[in-house]
Amino acid sequence: MPGWADIQSRGRSWLVGGVLIAVGVAVGYALPQSSASPQSEVGTVAPYTGKTSTVRPGEEFTFTPKNGTKQNYWFVSSVPWQASSTSKWVYKGTPPCLTFAPMSRSASRAKSSKTKSASPSPSPTSAPDQVTLGLVNVHGVGSAPGGEMVVWVECYT
Repeated sequence: MPGWADIQSRGRSWLVGGVLIAVGVAVGYALPQSSASPQSEVGTVAPYTGKTSTVRPGEEFTFTPKNGTKQNYWFVSSVPWQASSTSKWVYKGTPPCLTFAPMSRSASRAKSSKTKSASPSPSPTSAPDQVTLGLVNVHGVGSAPGGEMVVWVECYT
């Protein structure tokens, strides 16, 4: 039969273990948690209209997801973009799919066949039919606005 000293020693061990678990849980909840949730959206884009905002930096454009409604986003020149799946990522400037008026691939092919072009690909001034945007939903803090933010652009699908 264990003595009183054994029971006290075991009790202290359990108490210290319980306190350490409680402190660990409290610290885990107190640490900052990520406020970003990434998502990839495929859809069509209306090109940059020349409109800028005093609330948000960058160039405004309209994006329509495949199964959604039109939304306005802002493209900041430091956002990375890729013109094709084989091209390198570019970290400055505005992607061509946000710069020029959209032209469907079929209209572009018809135009290129009329001009006797050997390439059936779209002309350099046409935007892709669809683009993929990388969006992150951020929470506003203080005077900084929250909402969806464009973090990358692919000018192809």
